Amino acid sequence: MLCIETNTVNNQLLDFLKLIKNKRLKTKILAIIPNSTNLKHILLSYGCDDYLSKPYNQDDLILRCKNLIHCIPVQYEIVYESNFLRYERRLDRVMYNHIYIPLTSTEINVVKLLIKRKFVTKKNIINYIESKEGKIYSEQYITVIVHRIREKIRLCIGRELIESMYGRGYRLHN
Repeated sequence: MLCIETNTVNNQLLDFLKLIKNKRLKTKILAIIPNSTNLKHILLSYGCDDYLSKPYNQDDLILRCKNLIHCIPVQYEIVYESNFLRYERRLDRVMYNHIYIPLTSTEINVVKLLIKRKFVTKKNIINYIESKEGKIYSEQYITVIVHRIREKIRLCIGRELIESMYGRGYRLHN
């Protein structure tokens, strides 16, 4: 568990956050920052798991920390779900009804983004993967990743679930 209190974003802080996420450590990061939407967005996109706005009280800080390190019992399983696809965070897997779809971690991140947003551009995917994995891919490689996901889904369930919006991006088929 790491708590970072800052008023501004600088390159050293962003490099530090990328380094932690690149090492794939189980570190949870809580940012304590002024109430600035831009600052929140930047820090969350670079790997902070949660934030707390200044001024804050100690009880809020303790509860946020306990939540991040799973000391608070959760009565529900954290999932991302669309009409037909489901990402189960606890098991780090993607399911279609009760059928497991074997995907790599990068492919899982793309599917999570599609489930969350319903429509994404290649730039959205590149930014999301960079924030989650600390890697930058070209738009051509994103095309390859999406193609691989489609093939795996088609092999597992026999359906096309990802639809191309040519020149714009991708979306989950209704």
